[in-house]
Amino acid sequence: LPFRRSTTGPPVAQAACSFSSTASQSSSIISALAPSYVAYKDVSGAGASLLRPIRVSFVPLDLDYPLEEQHGGRFDVVLHKLTEDILCISHNNAPIHNQQSPPRSSTNHPTALSSALSRVSRLTRYKHDHPSCCLVDHPDNIRTLMSRSDIARRLSSCLIDITTTSGVPVQTPRYFVVPAPSTATLPALLSHNGFAANAFTYPVIAKPLTAAGTVKSHRMAVVLGPEGLRRIPTPCLVQEYANHDGVLYKVYVLGDYVWVFERKSLPNLPVGGHA
Repeated sequence: LPFRRSTTGPPVAQAACSFSSTASQSSSIISALAPSYVAYKDVSGAGASLLRPIRVSFVPLDLDYPLEEQHGGRFDVVLHKLTEDILCISHNNAPIHNQQSPPRSSTNHPTALSSALSRVSRLTRYKHDHPSCCLVDHPDNIRTLMSRSDIARRLSSCLIDITTTSGVPVQTPRYFVVPAPSTATLPALLSHNGFAANAFTYPVIAKPLTAAGTVKSHRMAVVLGPEGLRRIPTPCLVQEYANHDGVLYKVYVLGDYVWVFERKSLPNLPVGGHA
């Protein structure tokens, strides 16, 4: 982390934490992180390795006010949970940047969209004005992850011509996106959009298009046969279910560091007919 030296004790790196949740939730999260703790910065030289202690202080931020006016206005890292704001902006197809004066409603009261734009824009402007500050994570990177259809397309494009070391192609499960509510059943939509009868093999998993920020975004359904597919509401993403021995892997990336954790998952399911 970039850090500022202090006159006493180890150099100080200031990490700010901002949340779009309630004040009580923010306070409890900040308390859990603790006011400060000592970390170590690698200042390795040529042919040598040296860890220098730095004191990391966590302070709360309120993005309804200028960051420059809080805690001295200088932060090495900003941790935020602006998922709901970014989701609101995405649903309204609004740009995040250059929002110096976000639009207000006709009654001159802030709308949900204008408030979301104000908070997210204030964060991105701070990053622009303070390039050394690290946002975890930048709203531009998070925006793609708010839509499962965007995630599926991005992942599919990234895996083109990718193989394992033994030459096995790496690819995503086959999927189909229903982008808008429809009175037609999913089997009818699949047929109307040119998917052959053997496009999918059961089971399939149906997921809401919104990937985060709401309770409904986490409600998914595993469909074992055609009757179940007729009961799935739209819009949604339908994806072929891949048996994976009840294990999935959570991968976390921070800069050049990668952590992989094993988690329990759904069991293998019998492979049925074609969708």
